[in-house]
Amino acid sequence: MRMPGVDVIKAIAILGVICIHTNPFGPKEFDSFIHLKLLFHFINQASKFGVPFFFIASGFFFGRSLGKGGEPIDIFLKYFKRLLPVFIIWSAVFSLIPANKAVMANGILSGFLAVTIKAINSIIEAPFLFLMNGTWIHLWFLPALIVGLAIVAVFLSLKIERYLIYFALFLFIIGLLGGAYSHLPIGFELDFNTRNGPFFSTLFIAIGWILSNLKREDYPTAGAAFLMAVSGLILQSFEAVLLLKYYGMKMHLHDYLIGTLPFAAGVFLLGLNYSEMGKEGVLQRLGKFTLGIYVSHTLIMMPVFKFRAYFDHSLFQVIYPLLVYAVSALLTYLLLKNRFTKFLVA
Repeated sequence: MRMPGVDVIKAIAILGVICIHTNPFGPKEFDSFIHLKLLFHFINQASKFGVPFFFIASGFFFGRSLGKGGEPIDIFLKYFKRLLPVFIIWSAVFSLIPANKAVMANGILSGFLAVTIKAINSIIEAPFLFLMNGTWIHLWFLPALIVGLAIVAVFLSLKIERYLIYFALFLFIIGLLGGAYSHLPIGFELDFNTRNGPFFSTLFIAIGWILSNLKREDYPTAGAAFLMAVSGLILQSFEAVLLLKYYGMKMHLHDYLIGTLPFAAGVFLLGLNYSEMGKEGVLQRLGKFTLGIYVSHTLIMMPVFKFRAYFDHSLFQVIYPLLVYAVSALLTYLLLKNRFTKFLVA
């Protein structure tokens, strides 16, 4: 049930996620170079479609599975049984291995102990937040995907799917007002990050499910999809500039804005319109490694960063995310080759 065009964009989307975490041209040493700071912000904003795209793709293939005659809850349970071990084991990995150079400052053993103790304390003090976030910054995606799929499955199972999009929009609005828009007069502060959980994932998954029910001839044209994506990127960037200007929120720190919705949906529609794009090419093959690259890339970032001393600083800003991508893909490939570790990345 693979679609080469979607796989190709997955391969690009995961590079975007890596760019968000590696921040090319983001370090303060580049602050005096206006053109490089503009490039940093462009890369960051253009990369924001990545995780929402993954949610839409998951909803789409969830819907395709339903179209083959499966029951919503049964199909959800298959996703759940596949994703939960990935979340638990990678959370365990990141609770044992320092993925941040700061915790290594006092030695390797101290770094291991610091990360492990922090993980254990966070689980004891806030088990619910742990379940929504895991033990490292990027693992939130897995429980958000699980919860979003669960909500969609319940609505479909109860035959109330006509209300799904309204409920998903409600969650999206709550997520915005408690997240990027929390400093607005209509916003509000919450004790947790609304990026986690169902607030954003549900709507993107629901959009994917809706698209899965359309016939190919009913898809918006490639031109309309491109216009949607570009308009979404422009709107998202405009929102980010306004939030910076009036509320002092740094442009690269938001997770979702209103424009992120048409941006990610438009990119996914491009994948549907060009469904055979890149068939059997390198990018399609890399697209199959997306989950593995996602869960492992922050583990790779610190050791790869040590190579910074061997490169010109500006050049390293380009090389760093590409090296992280390549090493993460290699690790994923090796894990896939072993029948005991394959489930961690597939």
